[in-house]
Amino acid sequence: MGLAPQTDVAVDIGEVRLLGSQGIRCLLNFRKYVEHRGARMLVVGPTPIVRQVLAITGLIDLFEVPAEAGPDGTASRD
Repeated sequence: MGLAPQTDVAVDIGEVRLLGSQGIRCLLNFRKYVEHRGARMLVVGPTPIVRQVLAITGLIDLFEVPAEAGPDGTASRD
């Protein structure tokens, strides 16, 4: 798979129900691949439990996970 230079890549993980060490490793490896090509990777649509895993591991900012809109429409981050 090739990427054009400086292309942002959004990885939709909305269907992921469990994120363990191997899943995190895959995301880290893909992020390295994307950044090596001058692009950035965003992780979008995480479920609340996956968002919590990313927050606990300190990876939520590394993966540039957009803030989730709360019930009142304002952005919130766990």
